[in-house]
Amino acid sequence: MKQLAPANAKLLREWLAGHTERFSNDQVEVLQRLSQRIEQLWHLVQRRLELAEADTRRDLKVWRADFLPAQKRGNRATREQIEAGLADEDSAYQRLRLVMDAWCAFWFWPVPEDGAGCYAAYGAAAEAAGDAAAAASWLPPSRAKYLEACRALLGDFDPHLDEELAKAVSPGAGNIVLGAAEDVAGLSWEQLNAAEELLNLRATGMEPVAKVRAKHPWLDTVRDIAEEQRFFHWELEFPQVFARGGFDLQVGNPPWVRPTVNIASLYAEHDPWWGLHDKPSEPEKRERLPFTLGLPGVRKTVLRQLGEVTALAETLTAPALYPEIAGSRPDLYRAFMAQTWRHQASGGVTCLLHPPTHFTDTQTYPLREATYARLRRHFGFINELKLFTEVHDLVKYSVNVYGNRRESPLFLNAVSLYHPDTVLRSLRHDGSGPEPGFKDDEGNWDLRPHRARLQRVDAAALAVWRDVMEAPEASPLSVRMVSAVNASAAEALAALATAPKLGEWPHGYSTGWDETAGRRKGFFHSRWGQAPSWREAILQGPYFHIGTPFNKSRNATMRGNQDYTPVDLRELPADALPVTEYKPLYLSPAEGGRSRAEYDAAYGEWPLDEFGSETVPVRDYFRVFWRAMAAPTGERTLVPAIFPPGAAHVHSVFAHGYFGEKGNVRTSLAAASMGTLLADFLIRASVGSGISGESVDRLPRIPEDHPLAPHALLRVLRLNCLTEAYAPLWEACWDDSFARDAWAGGRERENRPALGGVGPEWNAATPLRLDEDRCQALIELDAIMAHVCGVDAETLATIYRTQFGVLRNYDTGTGRSGTAYRYLPDGTLAGKQHPKGAGDLLDREAGLIQTHAHFAEVLRAAGGAGPAAGGAGAETETNGEGTNHG
Repeated sequence: MKQLAPANAKLLREWLAGHTERFSNDQVEVLQRLSQRIEQLWHLVQRRLELAEADTRRDLKVWRADFLPAQKRGNRATREQIEAGLADEDSAYQRLRLVMDAWCAFWFWPVPEDGAGCYAAYGAAAEAAGDAAAAASWLPPSRAKYLEACRALLGDFDPHLDEELAKAVSPGAGNIVLGAAEDVAGLSWEQLNAAEELLNLRATGMEPVAKVRAKHPWLDTVRDIAEEQRFFHWELEFPQVFARGGFDLQVGNPPWVRPTVNIASLYAEHDPWWGLHDKPSEPEKRERLPFTLGLPGVRKTVLRQLGEVTALAETLTAPALYPEIAGSRPDLYRAFMAQTWRHQASGGVTCLLHPPTHFTDTQTYPLREATYARLRRHFGFINELKLFTEVHDLVKYSVNVYGNRRESPLFLNAVSLYHPDTVLRSLRHDGSGPEPGFKDDEGNWDLRPHRARLQRVDAAALAVWRDVMEAPEASPLSVRMVSAVNASAAEALAALATAPKLGEWPHGYSTGWDETAGRRKGFFHSRWGQAPSWREAILQGPYFHIGTPFNKSRNATMRGNQDYTPVDLRELPADALPVTEYKPLYLSPAEGGRSRAEYDAAYGEWPLDEFGSETVPVRDYFRVFWRAMAAPTGERTLVPAIFPPGAAHVHSVFAHGYFGEKGNVRTSLAAASMGTLLADFLIRASVGSGISGESVDRLPRIPEDHPLAPHALLRVLRLNCLTEAYAPLWEACWDDSFARDAWAGGRERENRPALGGVGPEWNAATPLRLDEDRCQALIELDAIMAHVCGVDAETLATIYRTQFGVLRNYDTGTGRSGTAYRYLPDGTLAGKQHPKGAGDLLDREAGLIQTHAHFAEVLRAAGGAGPAAGGAGAETETNGEGTNHG
């Protein structure tokens, strides 16, 4: 708006500054009298709507509800009388509405084009008549003018009103006294008309609304904005409900709307180029923009839409309106939540269907504290069955039941549900049988009821969530929600909460290039092809998978997020480089853009200490990349891989790098830890839509001095070190025990490489290239992590069976193929269909149990504990030479 209408935007900011100044004593006195006057008028409206409700209701017989008292009827005002009374602009109802509309309209006041006249008709007419001063009066009123209009609309409160009107004669019955709620409680429609007229006559300064509008033409703008925005004033529409304490029952599905604007789509309404051109470069956009802005109506459209969205966002996060939401990302459903709590009667119940994003958002601690204190039931659903056909099948939503605020939270929690019938039957389930998960044994979404689906969340459970999600000093009353689909999952989470964390190692965190801003600022553009070197590689999520830096290559057509080709690791050359979509613009000097030095500097640096006195370039390190987007119902959610120095990424990918003498070892162990099922499970249970650096910091880690650390290092390095660019990492992490290590399980075959058949220098035989071997290495890392965290084999197998339904379906052949480490017994390329008759697919569950038992023996031989050894405190000393376990 500052660019499209700089002069008018400046005027509106100056107006706002005037309205945020401290009130004078005289203004405070005026506001106090206006408030008392509003109370008088509100009571009149309350009685009028009570009568309207009574005179227009029909008694309906409810089966088996004979105990309900008969409804009292009013004095039979006709519908015409009721509609006329409520529509009269000089009535208390309409006067209050206009004042309330005015206050709301100030939030949404439009910014017209500079010199383009006014939003309301009066300003346009003034401009047409050549009255420049009047045409500039599109601005909202000053504070003094606003209070003047309010006094004229509402009248000024007379403190002696009760005494002067004590003898006012009521038609028919005795005398009445006006001024308080009980004074109008028994009035009929005719009496109410007389009482309102008398009150208005006695109020100081009240004028007919038409006259007020003539004096204050900005009120026409208020009406225009109110008609567009459809302001709804709950206290004015339901005064009779609030008079008795609020709503006893509220049920609703509030809007799931985040106020955001896509500028390109606004331009496209007038210039189709913006919608049809596929990923235009920033120079192309700058070249096109003057033409677009010169088209009729473009500036008006953009200013109007930007103004509305900005106003809505500011309203939803205003501390005075929604203190629970202030400081968080605006969303309409959150404002509805807070509104229903305020509207709820003592002992009332509210049931809302809305997204669960505030349960995991890092900016919504106050809102969560207010939520947990009122929550009685939380049932989280995923739209996989398309119960809501108009939204995506991966969309999450929840059914939430709220009551009055409690000092100590207590609610029933169930997540990963697909149909409401599952909840109803789980409430009646006896607890027998295997616990359900995401998918059943036939590969369908698991709809089986079970008592274990329902978790009783109290202060103690919130404390466990705190240990999983937050810093030790955080209050458990506002922690982010942890989603456990069954009782076994809850037990595993409790074990993971006490494990050593990745965030305890010194490290740097990078979000990479902002995809939009980086293109706009001239750092890179879309140009398909192989990266000239790792320093020119800009990576996106599909390029890699778990422990697999080379997963897919971008196709030349670059048509969408599925337009990739799988990489055959068996044919990957030692000097391979990724085939990518984005290239640094400094490679194309003729197209402009930033220089190589600017590119390097803008990507960022990491401080080596808390004071930032020494920094290092982010891209100088081996780093663990992971896909930022969480897909909790998919095959895997956390997808990490190691990348060499020089590589960059856009912000659909995040990265960690670890410092110090042990930096390379810790980077490798971090990748090993992050690639396990238990780490993935924790992400699924604790993350909403995005996996931040903080989320990864909370994951359990394999300590470098743990007896099983060398075993983890060998497996993760043989997975990730696919090309000669990884030779420095391999050599830095080499341990002589690697050569004596051996497989903990899996299928023996003629072409199976010996796990320890490697040397200290990287060569083409160093990486594992066949899907079967790569998958076995991941299974063995899963078992190692289970020992580190103190999770037994049966719980690990249950987590796999119930939390990773899609992966299990792929493993058993009931799902489609597609990942880089799929076990295909005939050794065909990952991504191809499994051939019939080629042998049994991988039994991952049996493999997890087998390898768990194997590493239990390794721990015993190394002087560790038993089968579930290596928990949070298992920092057993080792000579680093490992154990020969052929």
